[in-house]
Amino acid sequence: GTSKFPNNAALWMLQGQLARQAGQGSQSLTALRKAVAIDPKIAGANLMIAQSFGDMNQPDSMVAALKSAEAAGDAKETIGGMALTQGNKMYRAWNAQNPKIPEDASPILSILAYADQVAPSPTAKFLQGVLNLVLGQTYLQSNAQAKSCDIANKASDALTNANMLIPQGAKAFPDQAGQLMQALQQFTPYADNQKKALCK
Repeated sequence: GTSKFPNNAALWMLQGQLARQAGQGSQSLTALRKAVAIDPKIAGANLMIAQSFGDMNQPDSMVAALKSAEAAGDAKETIGGMALTQGNKMYRAWNAQNPKIPEDASPILSILAYADQVAPSPTAKFLQGVLNLVLGQTYLQSNAQAKSCDIANKASDALTNANMLIPQGAKAFPDQAGQLMQALQQFTPYADNQKKALCK
């Protein structure tokens, strides 16, 4: 094992993989980082580090590890797919919140944008669009009481992003995209009216 061959990156990687499968996130990360320290280009190690961070719900660290995987030459489709899967999981958890906290959407948007940058896909665009739509709606609802120009602007920006991204993702989800665009047509005038009334 690693005690006998401390400079064998593949053994450290195997140890990291086994620790992750056993649910030992920090031990897994320690072993995988040793593998990368020995051989920065070792295939798949940064992806496993990213998976461990995903398991621990640390999206910023996960994206950093995915960027290292990209630099090490791992497949962009795999990297983008992992980021997209994590972003989708985070979106579902955020969308189930009641009330939703708009600030919590920021890391989700970041990881979805990264997924789309590395491996562009209609699914990544669609999810970003849906998240922006729900975010815009959330801002509009909270602003019924808050009456804030800043929140009105955030709502308007989110809906503008949704209006751009949902059609780009329509290829993946044509029926849902059509329904969401109809909803957008109802929210957008409401957002414009809020801006007119509150931003003077």
